[in-house]
Amino acid sequence: MTQEPSSFDTQPPAKERDISAAMIIAAIILILAAVFIFQNTDTSAVSFLWLELEAPTWVWFFILFLVGVAVGWFGHMLRIRRQAKKLSA
Repeated sequence: MTQEPSSFDTQPPAKERDISAAMIIAAIILILAAVFIFQNTDTSAVSFLWLELEAPTWVWFFILFLVGVAVGWFGHMLRIRRQAKKLSA
């Protein structure tokens, strides 16, 4: 009993992968981020009110980056709400 190949077994020819500019920029940013992390592994202390926290320097920069993203996002959402309120009024 021989099995004939079905149409589901055949695969279309492989297409060449297109590398976009966004992929190249993302790869460069990823490499730069890795270099930044490996160069900033020293521990640094941050004092805030009664807290004294220690962590690698790159962690503090990453936390500040996340805070900046959150502030920017909240500001953007507030502006959208104000514009929506203006349009509905």
